[in-house]
Amino acid sequence: MLAGRAVVLLLSAAVVADCRRLGRNATPTSAAASAVPTVQDDDAGSDVDAGAAASDTEGDDLRAQIAAAVAQFAVKKATEAKVNASEKDFVHHCKAAARASLDKEAAEAPVAQTKSPPKEAARQDDPFADQVEASERKQLVENEEFLLGLLNMHERRRNWSPEQELDAICNFAKDSPAIKQLYFHHDADKSLAMQLAAIMDSERKTATPTRAPPLTEGGAIGSVLAKVAPALAAAKAGAARRAPGQ
Repeated sequence: MLAGRAVVLLLSAAVVADCRRLGRNATPTSAAASAVPTVQDDDAGSDVDAGAAASDTEGDDLRAQIAAAVAQFAVKKATEAKVNASEKDFVHHCKAAARASLDKEAAEAPVAQTKSPPKEAARQDDPFADQVEASERKQLVENEEFLLGLLNMHERRRNWSPEQELDAICNFAKDSPAIKQLYFHHDADKSLAMQLAAIMDSERKTATPTRAPPLTEGGAIGSVLAKVAPALAAAKAGAARRAPGQ
């Protein structure tokens, strides 16, 4: 709107300047011409020429300003159209069902609930289960750190709308209490990346250490086989002893 008003004002100024220039260069009427001496000195002629040149320069400057304002207005409108299109047409990674489930959970439990770590006495001594738990936590931390980097990158570039940021948060919130807390209780006027970093820092301070290292690639199968192989070997040996003719 402001750019449009500026264009109108500049156009009006250009019209006024052109009218002034035309008035200065207009041919005098017969009555006025009879009253003016037929011979003019050199100074008068130079003054008229200087005035006409100044008027032309003024008109050229105004036309240049108008052209620049119109170009700037066109660029602004094109940028706004592009931003609006990107906000409307971006691909939603968080499905509607997942978003509805999160919104329902937020309505039913608006205050974030922190889960208490399991008591040591209640935990069974299961190395494989401990490895699985460590692997799940490792994946959870990696997802949180990836989302943190993603939000930070797009905040620096300023190329995401608030709806796109919430869509990304929703997409990673399924198994992460920290990301859920950000989705439920974020401040839209502050950096979402900084808010997630603060939540993650608080969560790390209260998290209990894992009892076993995470499973490595192929480690799950190896651990299962290590548990099952002795029992299979014993069963085969017993079957061989009980086989007829032995």
